[in-house]
Amino acid sequence: MLDWLKQVLSNLFGGSKFEPQEWHFLIKGERKEIGALNDALERAAASGEVPDAALRGVQVALDELLTNCVSYAPISVNNPAKVDVTLDRRHVKAVISYADKMFNPLELATPDVNASIQDREIGGLGIHLVKEMMDEFTHAYEDGRNILTIVKKH
Repeated sequence: MLDWLKQVLSNLFGGSKFEPQEWHFLIKGERKEIGALNDALERAAASGEVPDAALRGVQVALDELLTNCVSYAPISVNNPAKVDVTLDRRHVKAVISYADKMFNPLELATPDVNASIQDREIGGLGIHLVKEMMDEFTHAYEDGRNILTIVKKH
C-alpha cells in the first residue's frame, strides 16, 4: 500500500527526484560579477529540470536589477549585494538584498512603450521589462536593506 501511495504522489508532483537547489552569491560592485553569477546559474541548472525559458527570464531580470544596484546603490566589497537563488520543480526564485536608503522600483511610473525612441524618457524600461517577464516581483525594506524578490514559474 505504501509503495502505491508513493507512486501516486510521485506522479502528481512530477515524478522526478529533482531536489530544490539553492545558490548564494555576493555582488561587490563590479559589473563582471553579474555575468559570473549568470554563468554559475547556467552550469548549475544543467540538470535539465528547469526549462530554459524560465532560467533565461530570471537571468535577464537579475542582469537588469543587479546592474541597477551596481550603478546606483553603494555596493562595494564592504557593502555587497546578496543574491539567493532557488530552483525547484515549480519555479526559479531570486532574492536580492542590499543596504541603502529605501528605493522601491515597483513605484516607478510605467514608461510609454508606444512612444518612439526619440520621444521616450530615459529610465524605467528595464524595470518594466522585469515586471512583465516575472510571475512575481516584490519589494520590501527591512533593517536598512532593500529586498527584491522575483519568481518565474515553470
